[in-house]
Amino acid sequence: ETETPALPAVTTETETETPALAATKETETGTPGLPATEITVETVEVPPPPAPTTVVTTEVPPPPPLATETKNPEEKDEVQTETTDTDGGEHDVLVTPADAPLVAQLLHKHLLQKNHPIHTTQLTGGSTPAAVLTFRTETAAAAAVAKMRDDATARKDATTVELRRKTLWPDERVLFDPKKTSVLVKNVPPGINQDAMRHVFGTYGLVHHVEMPAVYADGTWATETCVVTMSNREGAETASAALSGVYRFEETQLLPVALAWCGQDPDVDAEHQSGIGEKRKREDEDVIEAVTRHKGVVSGHQLAVVGVPMGATETDIAAYFGHECQLDKDVFVLMFHDTRTAFVSFADANKAQHAMETFGKHGTLRPNGSAIPVTLRWLVVSLQERKAPAKRAAPPPAGVWPPVPRPGPQYGEPSPKLYVGSIPAQYGDDEIRAVFSTVGVIKDVKILRRNDGSHKGSGFVQFHDVPSAERAIHFIDGKYVLNAPGFPQQRPVYMKFASVGGGGLGSVHGGGNQGARAHAAHGRHGGQQT
Repeated sequence: ETETPALPAVTTETETETPALAATKETETGTPGLPATEITVETVEVPPPPAPTTVVTTEVPPPPPLATETKNPEEKDEVQTETTDTDGGEHDVLVTPADAPLVAQLLHKHLLQKNHPIHTTQLTGGSTPAAVLTFRTETAAAAAVAKMRDDATARKDATTVELRRKTLWPDERVLFDPKKTSVLVKNVPPGINQDAMRHVFGTYGLVHHVEMPAVYADGTWATETCVVTMSNREGAETASAALSGVYRFEETQLLPVALAWCGQDPDVDAEHQSGIGEKRKREDEDVIEAVTRHKGVVSGHQLAVVGVPMGATETDIAAYFGHECQLDKDVFVLMFHDTRTAFVSFADANKAQHAMETFGKHGTLRPNGSAIPVTLRWLVVSLQERKAPAKRAAPPPAGVWPPVPRPGPQYGEPSPKLYVGSIPAQYGDDEIRAVFSTVGVIKDVKILRRNDGSHKGSGFVQFHDVPSAERAIHFIDGKYVLNAPGFPQQRPVYMKFASVGGGGLGSVHGGGNQGARAHAAHGRHGGQQT
């Protein structure tokens, strides 16, 4: 027997450890100051604790939205438009002439509205003051233009209000592409043919294609402008530097040729020119242009300068137009270095017109230190004329030929058999088969030969179906040159549909002399060196 020290009296205590595990229940009985008389140790099974009834901590929910005052539907739509605007970024408005009092009047009257706040303003200090008002969105800028034009009409003044262009539109990116190799050649006499164009431009590089103007029934040209496509940009720039504003095809030619990267007048929808062309399109085209610009479609103050030298600055561009056109006083300049283009806004429309008449129409504006002339083009300022980017068609599945346009009636009745001209003497059946098999399955190839076996320079290619022959015309006719050693001036191949049952000269559809018809067809197409 062991004596135990006196313990204070305690009540029965149960200690619970881990759920589902055994716990020990100890009962101690004793009297203060006396030795313990009984110690009982009892082992019991403790059940799992009940599910907690207290609040379980979880992820804090988001707070409720703040209370906002109710807005009328019109104002709500306007605000949403302002904040989610994904427009093209034309936020600037050009006002000219516009002195400080007029700008202050405009700002006070209707431009400082809640939904159309002005972001910044810029005022020129030249002989003809102008202002550029920058809005936060394109929607606000367009609304301000409409409002200010109405006010100008009510005042019967000559204030011009239009969008000041500050972005390149999709069609302009194509026209102003610094890698393009096509040039417009204006002032070409009607007697000049495709061969003459190739001869002249071939001096400066390989000519890829020549597009002659359309010919009316009386034999006259629809325009005196041709399109020459060189094989690379260097050849196009060299030809422009050497010929533009200098070269004449004939001694009696009144004006030298003028080369440009694009036309000076943009194409606009006919609906925006209703009432202009029917009665007034006589000999005075300047009147038509003025009326069109007054309608707010094409600007009379803003020009695109295309093909500027690499590294040119805004100050350099302003200097192109003389000492009277100082930057931010007489002109505003905006650069697009990736396309080598600049937008120039003239405060005075007369100076813009003078620049176009003096340099733009004659292709003679050559920047200092560069022999390559730049191109001037009037800018469109109507948002209705901004075309959406063309969507690319999905490529056809593997093994399926892409669709091509149906050849015109000049090729004759569609047939799986083609007459092919401009074949060098070095090419036999196998070589021709290798070229044309790229567009379809060939059934037969026949090179035409004289009685002595010499090469005639032409032949027939027959496919298994008409679509293959149509693809050959689309991809090869007038575009593919068969290389021939010793013949650097070899023309592109040309072709027409031929009767399947025939094999001689009379088998070419259309009747008449096939050689003359084939060469005429070739005259409508250019060539491509491969």
